[in-house]
Amino acid sequence: MKTRMLPVTAAILLICIAGMAVIYFLSVSNKNIFLILPNETSALKIDIDKIDDFNQNEFPLTYEIPGSERISLLQREYPVTITATTGAYRQILGLSMKTGSFFTAQAWTGKLRNAVLNEKAAFTIFGSINITGSSFRMRNETWLVTGVITDNDDEICRVYVPSSVIGGETNAMAANTTDKLDQTYLENSLKLLGIRNNNYDFYNFGIYNKLFLERILVIVLTALSLLLLSLLKPLISIFLRTFGSLKKDLGSFYIAEILKKMPGTVLRFILTTAGLIISPVLAIIFLIKLVSICLPWQDIPFIKILSQQPFYNQLAALQRLDLISLGIFILSLVITGVFFARFIIAMLKKK
Repeated sequence: MKTRMLPVTAAILLICIAGMAVIYFLSVSNKNIFLILPNETSALKIDIDKIDDFNQNEFPLTYEIPGSERISLLQREYPVTITATTGAYRQILGLSMKTGSFFTAQAWTGKLRNAVLNEKAAFTIFGSINITGSSFRMRNETWLVTGVITDNDDEICRVYVPSSVIGGETNAMAANTTDKLDQTYLENSLKLLGIRNNNYDFYNFGIYNKLFLERILVIVLTALSLLLLSLLKPLISIFLRTFGSLKKDLGSFYIAEILKKMPGTVLRFILTTAGLIISPVLAIIFLIKLVSICLPWQDIPFIKILSQQPFYNQLAALQRLDLISLGIFILSLVITGVFFARFIIAMLKKK
């Protein structure tokens, strides 16, 4: 085996681990998002007034009610996608404003015709993002622009408006998890709205954020476990040589003389013996830890995306991070397995 194989493999693994670390840190900002999306069997629709009562008595929920409209400005019309939602939408989803501000809870309660445009809509309709205070016509009514939001949608002209003005029902919601609002509490509280596990899918972004970190830990523990196990053969060889030498010398010298004349041999024997005990024990501990980390992964829901479903941008971004992290994770496992397989084969071939 070429001696350069170890540093090359180590360098590739470090690059892979760095890539997974980047994915983990990219997902940190959204780790508190909790999406409640209907599954294929659900036909449940919830009136926004019922959700508003829930928000006042339990915890803030937001949602998206999609629609299509045409905006009039300077005798021109622009087709846009309307997203009717609540004043807590930006905070719950962790979105940032490019300019201005999102419409407030007071605007929602007062049914004010306020609107927030994404960057695509702002440039398409107004040719600028500095449009706070501007107005346009929609549904033969005048709407006030309160700001421009960054929603990571570069293809669709999207306008966010108070759902209290538009009205309607929704079947998809989002919440924000905290130390006090964990997933179990959220799921139990949502039963007040008729939302249950059999008719809804729950996507806790914090679980995926933890998953990205655990994949890094699994790679490190796997490499350490295989390294410790691969050391057993050379350790056994050293142990047998030093033990044979010491056994031979014990027939001619006292123990005190051996310690005085051959301290290096004695020390090598002690260290080798300790290594033979510690290496498999640590490897077993690491493997048990690996199992304890990986077993809960089977309960993490598979990310299902429909092109027109609510919260598409957030779920699609999470899916992209998951696929990239998974790809690097599998590559890292393959590289680690191939290296140690070749290493062990080379060791076995040595006479």
